[in-house]
Amino acid sequence: MECNLSEPTGDQQCLGALGEPLIFYLPSGTNKQTTLKKNTQSILRITINTGVINSKYNDHSAFFTNGTFKLEKVTMNDSGDYVLETHGFTDGLLLHKINIHIEIQDYCLSAPVSEPALSQMCLSSEQMKVSCSSEGDGVEFIWTLDGNLLIQTRAESTLKHHAPSVPNVTISLHGQLTGILTCNVRNNVSTKETFIHLTSCKDSIAHCVVLVMQTTRQTRPN
Repeated sequence: MECNLSEPTGDQQCLGALGEPLIFYLPSGTNKQTTLKKNTQSILRITINTGVINSKYNDHSAFFTNGTFKLEKVTMNDSGDYVLETHGFTDGLLLHKINIHIEIQDYCLSAPVSEPALSQMCLSSEQMKVSCSSEGDGVEFIWTLDGNLLIQTRAESTLKHHAPSVPNVTISLHGQLTGILTCNVRNNVSTKETFIHLTSCKDSIAHCVVLVMQTTRQTRPN
């Protein structure tokens, strides 16, 4: 499992496998100082490509000069909120800050995804909402319209609740869109997808609901 933080971007979410290494790719450069923290506790401080690791992590982590930081055999305790801060080396000014949520999963306990339920609702002639839901742990939703990607998002795992949930994603689309709308759901155990033929919302006061898993396909990830 990898967490790529080498390019300063927005907030990140990374997954790790229980008992396996988790690798962080961190920003490189000689004119700045980078700090990785969990909550407020510093884990790693990098200055001029030299890393200083918190003594609590010394026995199960390693820093490499290419900017890679590795946690060995992660545990559930490694789940949580992390922060990566980059400061100027000479002036100490904050250059970048990235919030990271790390989630460690026990893949042996993960529940497979269920067949996704896909629906369309017309709000007006100019707006519709489409929803997709599926049971499972750590479900990722991938939406396409006529093969073109619309959105890709991951639902939070329910392992910590020790009970199945039904993650749901709802998006808004223009009311006159038509085509084949596909919702693909997947996690580390399985993947399934459903599609419907999207119809235009001709009547602005119509509230039509089109549901049903017209076609489903199940495969297992490589």
